[in-house]
Amino acid sequence: MGYLLLVFAVIAFVWDYFPSAENELDQILIELEEVPPPINSYIVSSSFAIVGVLCLLFYWKKKASFSDNPPS
Repeated sequence: MGYLLLVFAVIAFVWDYFPSAENELDQILIELEEVPPPINSYIVSSSFAIVGVLCLLFYWKKKASFSDNPPS
């Protein structure tokens, strides 16, 4: 799960670097000002990265504790 979230973080980070094709509908919506503000990709990618790293840290911590105390 942690690795998947880190992949999503990378995708969200590089999403703004790809050009987007605007069509007529987008321009009409911009003129009407009904378009919600864009989501900041840096906030999204950093939140994915933080949660992904926390998942990996919990995994490694649990794995270490299980290896120290084998079940009887």
